Amino acid sequence: MPSVSDVLKSALDAHRAGDVPRAEVGYRQVLQLDPDNPSALHYLGLIEGDRRNVDEAVALIRRSLAIKPQQPAAQNNLGNILGTADRVEEAIAAFTAAVQLKPEYALAWQNLARMLQRGGRVSESIAASERQLALQPENSTALWNIELCRRELEASDPSRAPAPKPDDGKWISVGVTCYGDYPQYTLRCIDSLCATGGLLDRADLYVGCNTIAPRVRDPIRAHFDAGRITTLIESNRNWNKSPMVRQFLNLTRTPYLLVVDDDSHMASGWFDAVEQFIERHHPFDLAGSIYEIDRTPEFIKLVEAKPWWRGVGAGHRAYRDKIHLAAGGMYLARAAFLRKWDYPDRSMIIWREDAMLSDLVDQVGGRQVRFTKDVMDHVKVNDGERRGEDIYTVRAYEAE
Repeated sequence: MPSVSDVLKSALDAHRAGDVPRAEVGYRQVLQLDPDNPSALHYLGLIEGDRRNVDEAVALIRRSLAIKPQQPAAQNNLGNILGTADRVEEAIAAFTAAVQLKPEYALAWQNLARMLQRGGRVSESIAASERQLALQPENSTALWNIELCRRELEASDPSRAPAPKPDDGKWISVGVTCYGDYPQYTLRCIDSLCATGGLLDRADLYVGCNTIAPRVRDPIRAHFDAGRITTLIESNRNWNKSPMVRQFLNLTRTPYLLVVDDDSHMASGWFDAVEQFIERHHPFDLAGSIYEIDRTPEFIKLVEAKPWWRGVGAGHRAYRDKIHLAAGGMYLARAAFLRKWDYPDRSMIIWREDAMLSDLVDQVGGRQVRFTKDVMDHVKVNDGERRGEDIYTVRAYEAE
């Protein structure tokens, strides 16, 4: 009969090797033999977290911590799972507990900084990144978070005079890229935009349909016929997002183009929040989320032939070994910039184009920042069920 420690080791080896079913069987076998085994509870919680069974994952890891409180990795993993469920303050508490237990825990400081920024606690986020830099000098993620947070603080300075509105009163054009047969997503998105009172008096609304099903197309046509959409583009061939966004750019006469994925949707008050954001922040280029990938030799080969690329040392020092790219649900940029460089929106799944545009923004001195919390409180960025998640690599969990 194998011992509890042997079964646990075998399960953990399987987990690290990516054999989740075998790992789960092992962890549950451990708990049959030792119901209060903190490691098995913790790691089983990670599996449930990956399955998006957040409540069950949180309950398992918290039970593990109740049995064995001195687990900084478990607190860090708990924070990551809570963050995926937008339980921001609970996630902050978990990451804080992790760094209190292990002050030299650089990854937990990084996660704490990220969550503090997400929660609007910008000065605290800077302090957390500075603690990470004390442990990992020149860490690109910490440097970039400090840069983003400082820009947010600068932009929120009440002494800054807001920019005047354009003569016609319209700051933005809104473009929605729709695809396929997903009425539960696409119609939710379009309905939420068309329900915005007086939208077309304040913005232009473009809807582009790539090979959409009739049951999705017909309600969108009804919105257009009722005068709730400025321009409707229909294609029986899947253009993908890049050419559709280029069509939007050809139509856009406003300073900004806001591109929305059709698996995102808006809540009441969203337009006022976006307008106020533009007037306060004068953004250059931003999105709901920012991710990072390594700047590899393969990537450099892709961009070094581009006329706008001036080398790794041309931009912010945080860019020297990482590319920070925006992805997921909503993207805003100056229309003239996109038109000049003939580039697509950056909510695309094609990560190379996303990353090359990110590099372009940095090379020409653009401001890549996140939307602030007062905007994102009104925007429900995609559910994560339709997009491929392979455009970036994130180390979400750490085993002890």
